[in-house]
Amino acid sequence: MLPPPVLALAWMLEKHDIDFYRYSDAIAKSPLRSQRLVEAAWPRRPRDDAPYRLSYLAEQYVGSHSSPPECEEIDSLFVPDQTLGVSLARCH
Repeated sequence: MLPPPVLALAWMLEKHDIDFYRYSDAIAKSPLRSQRLVEAAWPRRPRDDAPYRLSYLAEQYVGSHSSPPECEEIDSLFVPDQTLGVSLARCH
């Protein structure tokens, strides 16, 4: 069974018909989550130069209280029964 945050991230990619994405450092620091995301999102694939970025909502508010200035949030979702939300942004 895939973790709810992973399912939410994969669902946002599918909903917005995104083929290539990158994920935040916080997601990358968890090999289990990042690998499960790649699995759940297939055939969509991670790519370092992809304009679409997946992250946890909490990351956006550390220090700056907003998304990174080069990114515009497209979608976000609070994951039921979890203490976090997830976000999809388009970065320039």
